[in-house]
Amino acid sequence: MTLRRKIAITFSQVNNNSDSQLETNENLRGAVQDYNKQFGTNYDDTQMREYTQNVVDRLSRKVDDGNYLDLVIVVDQLLTGFDAPQMNTLYVDRTLQGANLIQAYSRTNRVFDMQSKPYGRIVNYRWPKQTEKLMKQALAVYADPASANVQTDLDVPEDDIILAKSYEDLKQDLAKTVDTIDNLTNNFEAVPRSENSQDELYTQLQTYNQTMAKLKQDDKYDEKHPENLLKEVGMTPDDEMLLTTTFANELKAKIAERRHLDLSDLTLRMEHVKDVEVNYDYLEELIAQLANQVHNNQMEEAAKTRKAADQIADQIPDDHYREQVKNFSKDLYEGNTEVSDYPVQIEDVKQLIRDHASDRQRMLILQFKKKWGLVDIPATKQINELLEQHTVGADDLNQMGQLNNIIHEAQGYYETDAEDPLIRQLKKLKYRNHLRDAFTKFADSLKKEI
Repeated sequence: MTLRRKIAITFSQVNNNSDSQLETNENLRGAVQDYNKQFGTNYDDTQMREYTQNVVDRLSRKVDDGNYLDLVIVVDQLLTGFDAPQMNTLYVDRTLQGANLIQAYSRTNRVFDMQSKPYGRIVNYRWPKQTEKLMKQALAVYADPASANVQTDLDVPEDDIILAKSYEDLKQDLAKTVDTIDNLTNNFEAVPRSENSQDELYTQLQTYNQTMAKLKQDDKYDEKHPENLLKEVGMTPDDEMLLTTTFANELKAKIAERRHLDLSDLTLRMEHVKDVEVNYDYLEELIAQLANQVHNNQMEEAAKTRKAADQIADQIPDDHYREQVKNFSKDLYEGNTEVSDYPVQIEDVKQLIRDHASDRQRMLILQFKKKWGLVDIPATKQINELLEQHTVGADDLNQMGQLNNIIHEAQGYYETDAEDPLIRQLKKLKYRNHLRDAFTKFADSLKKEI
């Protein structure tokens, strides 16, 4: 499928009766008419200021309709007066110097995201050596905070504080990071067991993502053959897929469990050498096959099918749905969940995953109730309603005294009904305080799970 880029053109009307006035203004009118067709607007020759403002809003992603621009071609406009943090690249087809150069280049200098946009890119088409010289002269004056008090020439630092590292330097940085990851994972065999090594691997993966993102922005990056870069930094395509999916997800799960965090609290967004497209149809086919193999006691084949399904599931970007799929395949394989109709059909898999997630939620609620002795209290149904209506992080569990009522009733049951012996031994005051805290944390974790 061909991706259509959304493009706009803007330049100033000519009103000086010059020979080029008619042709220039007709060209601008044509650009505006194309823009109107593309975005459903109605600008004309009398609304050029409004037209330009709309172009700016679409470029800076401030319009409400979400219909943004990919590329804007300008002449002597938009040097100042607008803010577009997501704008990535400036293509320059003229010679700039001094303040004009700084103003133009600064259109891309807003950091939107340290991973997806760590810096802006400038592509020059004219006199590269002279342009580089003019750029360094401008940076020497305008990029040094002491330049206002200094009247002599200033040197531009030879590092990446102002100018981005070269592609070769970034490759060397990535190779060092890959070497460290290789050692931590025992040649890409497994996530390390020790907590210190896990924390170090998490840090290294963050560095890996940032460096890979910078490499992918460079013109020297070969999008059609990303395996070339992997080979140069000491990885195979299989290593990269394993690292950026299975290992990253497993590492996040281990750290989240150890630190009592939700997976969404860990901002480890892996940078792939090429976009990962999850084959959901094949995934559902594998899960249906897994269910039928387990039902027919073909456990050796089921083990292989589950491994293949989990490898695809590891590529799912949504943490919660990925865990739902993997929990379902795990419970299918271990015989901890039942399916009413066999053979399982591919078109039934999505609903089975949803049903399993709901069943798992009810199971977790029941386990919580049993642990704290809440199964037989009069308000036990109110617990389910309260948990269902809860919003993560909101102080909404006791707005009408519901949690107080649950705790008040529970203190008459826990000494005999709580399955956890440590909870049964608590004094009533401590039980009430501990239950309140545990209930709040459980309500949040349950909502995050679903």
